[in-house]
Amino acid sequence: MRLASLVERLKWWLTAALLLAAAVGTFVLLREPERPALQVVSPTPAPADLKVYVSGAVAQPGVYSFREGDRVENALASAGGPTAEADLVNLNLSLRLRDEMIVRVPFVAATATPGGTGTAGTAEEPINLNKATSAELDTLPGVGPVTVGKIIDHRERVGPFQRIEELVELKIINNSTFERIKSRITAP
Repeated sequence: MRLASLVERLKWWLTAALLLAAAVGTFVLLREPERPALQVVSPTPAPADLKVYVSGAVAQPGVYSFREGDRVENALASAGGPTAEADLVNLNLSLRLRDEMIVRVPFVAATATPGGTGTAGTAEEPINLNKATSAELDTLPGVGPVTVGKIIDHRERVGPFQRIEELVELKIINNSTFERIKSRITAP
């Protein structure tokens, strides 16, 4: 009887050992593999991949290279800074640059002096729509890069403007912008 009792006890221990081994084996198999330690890699500077044209009231207009995240203030600095005629109040210096962007630094708008026309007591020559550069057209109040592009595109595709009113008729500018600039522009 003693032998039977011993066999019974061994079965119980053997069963417990097998169950424990199965549990440990399951745990090991289901456990996620160890991940490698995190490696910190210092970023290398990105190559200059943005090309931006800077024009208008700057010392050195031209095409400059920039990095992602640079802003209009960086473009202004690269172009030698603003000229004395630059209107920085109407320029968003914090705007992020994009590839193929044009940054036109506007000139201070002409203000009429009491008892006369033009600025600082001198008469100002009107801008000829058919001969003006994009920088000259950009000096007109309410005329930005898109409108400058439309004016130049029209004169290249269709030919010269015959009358300044064509700007409104062709929907290049609206009536209120036309009223602001009509004394400063000319055609033929």
